[in-house]
Amino acid sequence: VGKTDVAIVVIGTVEAHGVHLPVGCDLFSAIAVAEEVARRREVLLPPPIPVAFLFRTSSPTVSLRVETMRHLLDDYFRSLSEIGVSKIVVLSGCGQPISALSALCKELGEKHGVKVILTRVKMLIRDEVEEFCGEGDTHGLLGDVDHARMQGGSCQEGEDWV
Repeated sequence: VGKTDVAIVVIGTVEAHGVHLPVGCDLFSAIAVAEEVARRREVLLPPPIPVAFLFRTSSPTVSLRVETMRHLLDDYFRSLSEIGVSKIVVLSGCGQPISALSALCKELGEKHGVKVILTRVKMLIRDEVEEFCGEGDTHGLLGDVDHARMQGGSCQEGEDWV
């Protein structure tokens, strides 16, 4: 780590959105955003977590129980803390139940003495569309830079270190 005390932990669902996008576009878009941030700033990018909490959807989804995700994030946060990371950005794909994930981040951040901020890819992209997993996912994944450009600056309204 040495040069940075910030890590971005990517969590993305692996689910189908239709014939126009590949399975895993939530994960792919979150990884792309994290890699772009890492290109611009010194941050650590541990391996992404390619699964989500168990939730109901009309498409096949790879998911974990909340308790399993708790254990996984506990190990991630512990390990990152041990190598000198003091701030963790959890970057979620669009399918996560954010309230449960937020509670886990707060609990585990306190346990390991790290500050944690939780955000979603679509909160970091301008011209966000209201429709869940619709046009915004397509533009973000296919790289329409004029439509899905990263916002500069700090956290969006409603985000904070938990």
